[in-house]
Amino acid sequence: MLYFFIYITGIPENKILYYGIHVADVSGFPPVIVKQARNISATLSQQAKERKDQHLQNEEAVAERTIVDLKGKLLALKLSSLPLASVRVYLKDLAGQYKTCSRVNMV
Repeated sequence: MLYFFIYITGIPENKILYYGIHVADVSGFPPVIVKQARNISATLSQQAKERKDQHLQNEEAVAERTIVDLKGKLLALKLSSLPLASVRVYLKDLAGQYKTCSRVNMV
């Protein structure tokens, strides 16, 4: 007899997968198959968690670089001798750049 383990993407980890494994267990599937399905489910859940953690670390690194970059630009502006009108234009342009940057990072 052939058994299949189907992994469905886009569904919260352990919700559908655990339910399916539980149904297989109470339906009389061989224990070795149920155990293998639990192992596969655990491995996939761990991999999903690691991908999510890596994604969050990448986002934090981008945010940190953006903050450092902005701080540097603002400090350089503070130390500059630009006329007030030029400072206003520069700040307006800078605000536009960072609004665009934050929208891209949110998508």
